[in-house]
Amino acid sequence: MDLVSIFDNQVYDKAILKQYQEKAAVMCRYIDGYHFLIPKSVAELFRESRVLKHCVKRYAEDVANGDTLIVFARENIDEPFFTMEIHNGTIVQLYGLKHSKPNESIKEAANKYLNEISKNCLQGRRKVG
Repeated sequence: MDLVSIFDNQVYDKAILKQYQEKAAVMCRYIDGYHFLIPKSVAELFRESRVLKHCVKRYAEDVANGDTLIVFARENIDEPFFTMEIHNGTIVQLYGLKHSKPNESIKEAANKYLNEISKNCLQGRRKVG
């Protein structure tokens, strides 16, 4: 990793941690057997990406800038399971290991999650297909 990337990640880390501190009470939920968590750091995005073998680590800048919301959906709170992107009050992505598609159970829980957080902090909402 070059020095620019290291500096960027430090800047993104501060912004992501600040968002976590401001939003965790509303955004972190347990619904229908799933933990929905927001990242606290760039390292958490990288771990999610590494374990699930998908590209969520590329969203660090967008998360830090508040342009998109990344939510980790987990059966076991410490183990990556599915990753969700919410943009403009809409679930635009919900993927598991190697971009696997969600089953009905996780889709329903994700939609309930969106509905719950929308009441508190998002403008508008649309369900995932």
